[in-house]
Amino acid sequence: MENQKNKYKIYQKDQSPLYKLQSRRKLAALFGMKLKELEGLAKRNDNYRIFTVGKNKEKPRQVEEPKPHLKRVHTRLFRLLQRIEAPKYLHSGVKGRSYITNAEAHIGADRLLTLDIKKFFPSTLSWHVFEFFNSVRAID
Repeated sequence: MENQKNKYKIYQKDQSPLYKLQSRRKLAALFGMKLKELEGLAKRNDNYRIFTVGKNKEKPRQVEEPKPHLKRVHTRLFRLLQRIEAPKYLHSGVKGRSYITNAEAHIGADRLLTLDIKKFFPSTLSWHVFEFFNSVRAID
């Protein structure tokens, strides 16, 4: 199977170079770094550029953007994780899957779990939830 986004082969999780990785030296090598360089990066407290977005009527929020060296590590890790085939039950963050496909997978289930949206999504207001359930198409 070919991933059209990054043109790399998709593999099972046990084929990932991250699978059962126990050596910090091997992890550093996966990131194209020496161990001391990775350890130094991990110990730094200035790896992020911190700024605020949202002016005017928007509620301002703090953003922590990784600086270039850490961003390269994040990007490499993302690409390694992106190549692992997602299990069938995973819908979040998988192209072609969504909250709708997740709900469809649970149609007819004899058990249902309810969650406190406010705790998982503290910025979600009650009217957002109301609007969602009033405007989303019904699943047939």
